[in-house]
Amino acid sequence: MQRTGLQIIQKTILQNYLNQLNYNHGDVLVYGSNYGGGYGHIALIDVNGKFFDQNGVKKLAVGYRDKPFTGYVCVLRPKNQSKLGLNKTTSRYKVGTTYTTQVILKVRAGAGIGNKQKTYSQLTANAKENAYSSGVNAGCLKDGTRVTCQAVKNVGNDVWIKIPSGWVAGYYNGKTYVK
Repeated sequence: MQRTGLQIIQKTILQNYLNQLNYNHGDVLVYGSNYGGGYGHIALIDVNGKFFDQNGVKKLAVGYRDKPFTGYVCVLRPKNQSKLGLNKTTSRYKVGTTYTTQVILKVRAGAGIGNKQKTYSQLTANAKENAYSSGVNAGCLKDGTRVTCQAVKNVGNDVWIKIPSGWVAGYYNGKTYVK
């Protein structure tokens, strides 16, 4: 598969569950023989994060789905997605640019909600000046905090921004949290 520019992501039961939250635009889900009359089929993930499935929402009819059928055996993912032009939401953030938080934001150890939230003591000195030190929002950046983008990462349809203290959601669940 090296020559095709695709990587194959093998699925285990645990990976199947975890990766449902981390599909990328342009991914191809490959199904086994449990759908499509015993011959298997595919589904594509479009730029809106919808699943264009060979078997659609009605049996054996092509169409869009919000979630994939269960039972796929692997995901084919282009290695260089930027050449596909599919991750258009990434382009809203540029490394080196300073942005402003629009809401109270958790700072995480990595991109995605599956990563642990940082505590107040784990933040940089500058972030501590713009974060809550106690209470339910301890360690969260205040609304209106200026942050400098060091890296950008798409996680499914969401866009995460690396700042000196960690990762924050820039665009999450269809809402802009940093602009």
